[in-house]
Parts: sequence; C-alpha cells; structure tokens
Amino acid sequence: MIELLERNHGEPARQFAYRVLLFNIVNLNLKPGQEIQETELCKLMGVSRTPVHEALLTLSMKKLIDIYPQRGTFVALIDMEYVEAVRFNRYVLESAVVKLACDYDSANPHLENLEENVILQQLYLKSKNFNKLLELDAGFHRNIFALCNKETAYTLLDDMMPHFDRERKLSFEALSPAQIVDDHILILDAIKEKNKDEAVRLMELHLSRALADQQRLCEEYPHYFKITD
Repeated sequence: MIELLERNHGEPARQFAYRVLLFNIVNLNLKPGQEIQETELCKLMGVSRTPVHEALLTLSMKKLIDIYPQRGTFVALIDMEYVEAVRFNRYVLESAVVKLACDYDSANPHLENLEENVILQQLYLKSKNFNKLLELDAGFHRNIFALCNKETAYTLLDDMMPHFDRERKLSFEALSPAQIVDDHILILDAIKEKNKDEAVRLMELHLSRALADQQRLCEEYPHYFKITD
C-alpha cells in the first residue's frame, strides 16, 4: 500500500502524482518488480488518469518504472549498475568536498544544521523510523556540500540518487543502520576539528561500506535486483 503525501497548495496533479510515486518507490512501499495499476493509483491519489500516466512515463525515463505494452507496468528492479555508478561518483566527489568543508567559517549556519541532523539521526535510529533516517542521511551529505558552497555539485547527483536510495533503504531495514549514524558523527567531528586527512579517510570508509552491504542484500533479496554481468 502506498503512503499518501499532503498535496502542496497549487501543486499540479502531475507533479503531485510524480512526487507520491517517487517517494513510495524510494521508500520501498512499492516493491521492486511489483505491478502497478494506474486506475488504483488514480483512486488513491484522487487525481485523473492522465497525470498519473504522465508521472509513470517520467519515472520510466529515469529507469524507475518498466512499462511493457500488452503486459503491464512494473516498479523497476534495483539496477546494481546504477547503484554502483552513484556510489563511485559520490566517493570521488565527496572525498574532495569533505576536505573543502574543513575550511568552514565558524559562523556558517550549515554547521549547526549538521549538528542538529546527527542528533535527529540518533533519535530516529532508536525509534526505527527508517523513512526519516534516509531523509536525514541525504540531508547530512547535502549540508556538507552546502558548508563549502558546493550545493550545485550535489544536484548533479539528484537524477541518479533514487537508485542508490532504494538500496540504502533496504539496507536500513535488513541490516543495522547504526554504523551509518556512527560514521556521520565521526565525520562531523573531524570537520569541526578541521582535520582534513581524517575527514577524507572517514568519508571514504563510510562510502565504501555500501559495497559490502550491496553483496549481502543481493544474496538475501535476489528478486529485488537487476545484476548486469
């Protein structure tokens, strides 16, 4: 069952449908490989068929939905080629960005945002609210980019991030996310201490953990993954 989101004032039906579908795909309320019925989605969201169909077409172009004529519409499997591409790009980019972040100005508001973020991560970890934890995970990394005025660089990852986020959400549910939160705390400490070498080392270690998680998840949930040899 999908989780409905509140529709923003004046939000076009197509954008609303897209946002609801993307949220539910990333958070695995719509499972990889699950068939989707457009008429059912229309009833649930209270919109006509056209905006839902257009939203599905957009998601299809982003490789998150598979549309097969005469057969049906399905949530795309998690493509490990895309997941690894995002992880590699993040590894290269964030290793450089976290080093720049260590040169922060003490008055920079994004430092306080990072501190508040890790506190909330610990709270949501205890309550096992993995949807919020995934949101905070993304916010933590985005704020590191913002700390050194590199937000635009982060947006370059946006189109591919849902592929990575699906794998991360599954890892939160199947494996313990406590290590991820601990990593974030240590990375923030290194940034605050302006210890560039340690910040880079911790970020590289943090992003490398995804490789081990990927292998375990593929073994445990093979029906969720598309693996290209």
